[in-house]
Amino acid sequence: MRVSSATADRASTGRRLDVVVIVALALLATATAAIGLGRGFWGDEAMTASAVQRTLPRTVAMLDAADGGIAGYLVLMNGWAHVAGSSEIALRLPSLVAVLVAIVGGGLLGRRLAGPVAGVTATVILAVHSQLVGVYATEARPYALVAAATVIAAHAALSISRGGLGPRPASAFAIAASAAVALHFFAVLSILPLYLWVLLGARRRRQVGSIAVVVVPVVGVAAMMAVLATRTFLQNWLPPVGIRDGFAVMASLCSPLAAFVLIVGLVAISVVRTRAGSITRAITCARTDLVVLVVWAVGPVAILFCYSLIARPALLARYALPSTIAWAVLAGVVMAVAVSTIWPRPEGVGRMDRRLSVAAVSAGVVLVVGVVAVTGGPVSKTKKEDLRAAADWIGESAAARPGSSAVAFAPRWAEPGLRWYLWEGPRSGDRDHRVSLLGAARVEGGPVVTDVPAVGQLAVQADSLWTPSTWPDTEAVVQSRRRWAEATVGLRTVYLVGRTDADPCDAGAAIWEPVADTGCGIVGALRAGWHPRERVTFGDTAVQMWTR
Repeated sequence: MRVSSATADRASTGRRLDVVVIVALALLATATAAIGLGRGFWGDEAMTASAVQRTLPRTVAMLDAADGGIAGYLVLMNGWAHVAGSSEIALRLPSLVAVLVAIVGGGLLGRRLAGPVAGVTATVILAVHSQLVGVYATEARPYALVAAATVIAAHAALSISRGGLGPRPASAFAIAASAAVALHFFAVLSILPLYLWVLLGARRRRQVGSIAVVVVPVVGVAAMMAVLATRTFLQNWLPPVGIRDGFAVMASLCSPLAAFVLIVGLVAISVVRTRAGSITRAITCARTDLVVLVVWAVGPVAILFCYSLIARPALLARYALPSTIAWAVLAGVVMAVAVSTIWPRPEGVGRMDRRLSVAAVSAGVVLVVGVVAVTGGPVSKTKKEDLRAAADWIGESAAARPGSSAVAFAPRWAEPGLRWYLWEGPRSGDRDHRVSLLGAARVEGGPVVTDVPAVGQLAVQADSLWTPSTWPDTEAVVQSRRRWAEATVGLRTVYLVGRTDADPCDAGAAIWEPVADTGCGIVGALRAGWHPRERVTFGDTAVQMWTR
């Protein structure tokens, strides 16, 4: 099959209806996703909030202990938080805008490669994507921003492949690619395939010697991020992976709609080839472009899977989120080839071109509007946990009970999120309670904290996401009746925060880096002399009340 990239660009000249629809569909998708902007943070988002509301030097210092792999994102959000605030809506808004850029960028990339049918098809797939729009459009983490930066880098790389290493596309690629890697270290996996376009353009224009201008900046940023990421590895909770896990991650990034379009398009092309003997003129992208899209779609997951088998588990769909754009564009290209194969048309912008554009636009609008009308959009209705609701319940319960109360965590991974709402965040001052953090100490040492407002600053002063503890040897504290009595003197109620699906004394739950977990020992001490009362669940988070 002979393919040509220039045909699509010439045929699309003068047609702007599909561009308007691409933008409109992206706006509709992000407007629907915006419904989830105000819901409570889950654990990782609360870590973002805790990290970025500090002064910039404090945020930078914290990167040496946690979340170094997203250093660029936290520094960027630190500036944003000091301008827009650290509420749920404020910290999630950059992700929503980034998804809008990713959807529009993906649609326009498909349009550049294979015309309006490919562009609208890719936009529709991205607009209803359960991962890109349904989760990460309203999550205060770097993954949506990485997708946006990657698609901008893809446009620059495509321009380089067609016109060489000009100052504008080379600068755009270097900046966008470096930004993506700075936002999240694993973005390098999605940037690498784009260098195929860069190499192609440099080779065609005999500019291979100048390719360093788009390599050195990205390599420099990647090296720095690699050091930070390896120093603060927090993925020890991931289980070992198998073949099924690899396929599951790949399927979630591809999405059922993209898979359906790919299958239908490939079947249609095969049937026409069988009947006609050949495809004489199919509007599509060059073979190299197809190779780039395939490697971009499959490569990041394949590398993460192999790394997980050889070294340590790191296979998560969000680490390869930009691959959703590659899958959508690839599906759009296949659909464009199938349509132009079934209904061949002459060169230029003719009546059939306009009919196909209108048909593609109409189908996209109907599909997106239908999905939004029936399901309310690809918005994640329930998140992993509702820490705001958990903090509200603890605060209200503690205010209504006599005596002092404290919160303990089993395991301690849940601490940053609940701490944000109880003691650290902008709403914590509105709570009428005197709940302390069991075992917390001032950074310079001292007794169990009784000054409740100070709890929210202990982790900040320690340049950590976790609060320092007075119990370096927790097991010894809880196993000694005298030391346990001293640690809990004056307390009438303890709220134990953990997971709904795991006992804190399970072997897997007892191991958590970078802080030693104290959950199992505390649970044992509570079970020995306290009484379990009400237990309430908030998504994956469970809060158990214990009283004397």
